[in-house]
Amino acid sequence: MASAMTSKVSEIEKLAMDIGNTKDERRIPKLLLRMENILNNATAGTAAAAAVKQDIWSFDLLPLLLMAMRRDFSNVVGTWETGVKLAELAYRLMVNIYVTKAEDPEETFEKKLVPQFCENMLVLAKRLQNCYCEAVEKKLYSEMSSDKLLQCYDRVISFLVNYLRQKRTMISHTIHSPWFLQIFVTDDPETPVSTLKLLRSCISYQADLCRTMDKALFDSLMEEMIYDLATGDSAELAGETIRTLLAIVRNYPDSLEALIMKYSGLRLLLTKWTGQVTFGRELQDFVRLLDAKSGDRATMELKIRAATMIQSYWRSFKVRRELKKANKSLAKFQRKFRQRQQARKEQSETTRMRRELEYEVAIRRRKLLAEKREMEVKLMSTLPASTVRTHVQKQQEEAAIRIQARYKSWRERGKLEERKNMAKVVRATVTIQRAVRRWLRAIQYERMMEKLKRIAPISDETRTEIMDSIQRQQYISKPKERNREELTSQYRSSQAMMHEFIVNSLRAPKEDLEREALLSRLETDAQLLMSAPKLEEALESDVYKFTSNSTPAQIHAQSRHRLEMRRLQCTDTNWWRALQFEEDDEADDESKYLERRNDVMYIDGRIY
Repeated sequence: MASAMTSKVSEIEKLAMDIGNTKDERRIPKLLLRMENILNNATAGTAAAAAVKQDIWSFDLLPLLLMAMRRDFSNVVGTWETGVKLAELAYRLMVNIYVTKAEDPEETFEKKLVPQFCENMLVLAKRLQNCYCEAVEKKLYSEMSSDKLLQCYDRVISFLVNYLRQKRTMISHTIHSPWFLQIFVTDDPETPVSTLKLLRSCISYQADLCRTMDKALFDSLMEEMIYDLATGDSAELAGETIRTLLAIVRNYPDSLEALIMKYSGLRLLLTKWTGQVTFGRELQDFVRLLDAKSGDRATMELKIRAATMIQSYWRSFKVRRELKKANKSLAKFQRKFRQRQQARKEQSETTRMRRELEYEVAIRRRKLLAEKREMEVKLMSTLPASTVRTHVQKQQEEAAIRIQARYKSWRERGKLEERKNMAKVVRATVTIQRAVRRWLRAIQYERMMEKLKRIAPISDETRTEIMDSIQRQQYISKPKERNREELTSQYRSSQAMMHEFIVNSLRAPKEDLEREALLSRLETDAQLLMSAPKLEEALESDVYKFTSNSTPAQIHAQSRHRLEMRRLQCTDTNWWRALQFEEDDEADDESKYLERRNDVMYIDGRIY
């Protein structure tokens, strides 16, 4: 591989030296074409191919190649075919050469060579167009026919289209080039077809091209296309023009109104091409857009037509799919029906043959049985009477045994289904019980594992600390040795404490009962006081809420009322004034109220 790389490098160096030493500029294009053979010999993707491209860039052969494309190839060997080959070689190098920032710090490739390549392609296309027009009109070129020149022009335009598809940032620069307008404006009916394809491709590659295009350039392009429609007789040119106009209107709806206002007879002009096979559906779509007379309306109609087309395609697809399914289903039904009929015929034939065979076997058995019986009768006629009686009895016993065996087998066969069902029930029961036991064991195991999971594992250090604390506590809590007097005193104190506990435990239920009664009374009184209305809002029925139905409570209340009335009569103040509660002495009133409630609740140590 190293030797191959060295040979390729030497070829590039030799080529650069030959170009530098040549004095005839007409030989430079032929010398540059030697790079094509060098590139073809280098396998793509290998180090040799990368080295060749690097040498081409290092020796500045690419700028020289781009400069050579601008010359007139009419006096060069190979004429314009050499120019097309140079254009193809330049396109190949511009696409495949990758220049790093270190190799090209001033970005010469992006800023100079790429625009220069697009310009030179347009220059070459313009010169090919001029040669083609002169060849058609004056027949000046005998070496190349007009058809070959047209093919060369189409190839150059196709190279430019392919490059712009990969380098879309140069589309605007290419369209705004004066050379593009020069090749676009021509009276020739053949070359504009490729030029219109170039413009339509650029519009499809860059959707906002028409919006950002210079207005004068846009008007010139539109005028040239309308002129071609009006004056041209070529159906191919008219079809490509209509496709380009349709692409412009679809990507730039605002141009439709200007087109209708500026070219009012365009709708009538298109009737000339109605019915032509070359146009297809584009002419109908363009006429429909012109009839809309508005960009928004045209866009809406276009969307409606697209939706209608999608719906029609979907319905047709759905119908075809259902028809296909129906055909498959019908074919499957017919196949199954024929198979069923054939199976029935075969089954009926098999049944008929089986019955015939059974009938023949039965006839044969009856015949054999009759012959056997006839033979037995003949033999028995020759035997004595005692022997005949014994033989008949033996036959009867055998017949009885056979009948009994048949009966028992019939009876057992009748019970066989029941036994099978019972066996199934037993197996099912065993299976269920086994599953339940397995489930219970699993639940028990899970519960045990959950209990084990709750016990957090302890580390060795924690275990050592726990053991030390246990030993320390055991040492501290070690029982002391006591004498008999200390044990006796401890026993007596424990007996006294136990006696006190028993006495308190006997007294505790009564105290708890009294406490619960007191709390219930307090809660009842609190609820009554909270729900009691104000004095000015009180009704007669509200009095019954504070009335007790307990006779002891009523008697105690009456006695307390009399005592209170006597106490009030002894004082100088009126009794009704003593019943008022002062707002600034709420705590004192509350304590007095609780004392009165305690007097009512406790009567001689009893709770009411």
